[in-house]
Amino acid sequence: MKRVRDFHSKSWDNPFFERAGMSPRMKILRSIGSLAVVGGVVYVLAYSPLLRIGKVTVSGTSAADDARIGAAAGQTIGGYDYFIIPKDHFFTVSTTSVKNYVMAKFPDLLSVSAKKKFERMDVTVVPRQSAFRLIIGDRSYLLDQEGKGMREAASGEGDALIALSSDSADFSVGKPMIQPVWLHAIIDLHKYFATQVGIRDQLFKLDTINSDIEVVTVEGWSAIFDPQSDIKTQLQTLSSALAGKFSPDDRKNLLYIDARFGDKIFYKSN
Repeated sequence: MKRVRDFHSKSWDNPFFERAGMSPRMKILRSIGSLAVVGGVVYVLAYSPLLRIGKVTVSGTSAADDARIGAAAGQTIGGYDYFIIPKDHFFTVSTTSVKNYVMAKFPDLLSVSAKKKFERMDVTVVPRQSAFRLIIGDRSYLLDQEGKGMREAASGEGDALIALSSDSADFSVGKPMIQPVWLHAIIDLHKYFATQVGIRDQLFKLDTINSDIEVVTVEGWSAIFDPQSDIKTQLQTLSSALAGKFSPDDRKNLLYIDARFGDKIFYKSN
């Protein structure tokens, strides 16, 4: 009995058990496991397609009521049910479908983005801004920042006047009316004449057949450019000509300057 009692009363080291506590390796594994569990919970709450979207919020300003945009966005997902165990199949929230539907429903919007956050769908809209007035024949239309048609223009609307040489062009809401390369050239030209020459009002005549842009100024003279070539190089040539030969007083007799030929210009005066 003494031997048994002495055996149990003495301390001894078990090589298969560490009395000092958890090893560093186990601590690391336990931390990784905890992070994985937390990450899984966050994913389920934030991004899982198994949860019902309870609210659609709209941010941004638009002529359309936010409630109408929210209702349109909700309509694209309203026919689907989200369950922990789905009825038929898993369904992923299609933010692209929401975007395309809202864009088609409200043509006055320039862009739409949709993002799922927890049980909420956030929809951000950017409205089209009237940037140009397009003249086709005897009618005027508003174009947005991308050159897409908006609606018929009222008197004085639009920052820059653009005239198409072809009166047969068909206007349509949301339709690109001007090629991007031409539109970028017009933006650069409009800014140059307003800030460098001091002429804010210009008329841009687009000749798609001859592929040139004629800028008609309120001073009575015009400048011709090639939108397919580097506009900045053509503007440098024009700047040199205006600074060296055509002062504001000399421009009174100027008819036109043709800046389409590299470092050379052609002009005509009275």
